[in-house]
Amino acid sequence: MNAPAETGETPAGLPLARVALLVEYDGTDFHGMQWQPGTRQTIQGRIEDAARELGSASPGFICAGRTDAGVHATGQVIAINLPQRLPERKIALAMNAILPQSIRVRRAAHCDTDFSPRIDAIMRTYVYRMAERVAVSPLHARFVAFTTRKLDPERTTAAAAAFKGQWELKEWRAAECQAKRTFLTITEARALPPSSDPAMAQEDVPYWRFLFRARSFLHHQVRFMVGAIVAVGQGRLELEELRAALRDGKRPQQMKMEEARGLCLARVEFCDGKNPFTAAPSDGSMVSSLPRGKDAT
Repeated sequence: MNAPAETGETPAGLPLARVALLVEYDGTDFHGMQWQPGTRQTIQGRIEDAARELGSASPGFICAGRTDAGVHATGQVIAINLPQRLPERKIALAMNAILPQSIRVRRAAHCDTDFSPRIDAIMRTYVYRMAERVAVSPLHARFVAFTTRKLDPERTTAAAAAFKGQWELKEWRAAECQAKRTFLTITEARALPPSSDPAMAQEDVPYWRFLFRARSFLHHQVRFMVGAIVAVGQGRLELEELRAALRDGKRPQQMKMEEARGLCLARVEFCDGKNPFTAAPSDGSMVSSLPRGKDAT
């Protein structure tokens, strides 16, 4: 366990410590991760409100990934200032007593004052879930996307694998994305059919899992990539057309961006010496309320 690092004081004189939180959330009813003027219904807004209620006048919020509206997480990492008097083993319990049920702190650990989940992260893993089903299941509607057309397993898995490598992805992002670096390396890209996991056969709604691992992603990039994979899997786009588009830094017109509800930030990895959760948890991990697979953290 890291020793608490003082980062200042509240107006009431409470010393503050820097704390890393491992957080999961159902993003359906939130306007995304980042604070927005005129609403506290963002993940950042609700977590900062909880920190203030515990006595932190200056939360200093930093997250590993700025998830969009409707996007979920099982492995989001956040750094925040909390009163030093809170024992590490009680931080998750204290935060969860204030946060809405749709946001849970799975684990908390004191960290260095210079720890930045955004800068110190070396890999992020996103998982997109999609079921082949005519009618949307009310039990999965918040976390799994649905398509009424079947995906050809061979075409779909080959399309996902095509994304592994280094690509110019300027056209694979939202129009409002301001990222300056668009030539990115995708370390892992896989499409896992329901048949790839024996446990999935027991699910009432078996679903595909599209897994992407990279140091960073552009705004809407994963949802565009899934859209292209689905287009190939359903025969609307040829695999060679997708490969040519990637080589040319283009985005095919025969595809669409898939909806947010299927997307989940599953895991964040840090360089040696920067992972605040290397020690055994002092208070146990929370049980996930989101669909989980072998790919989840």
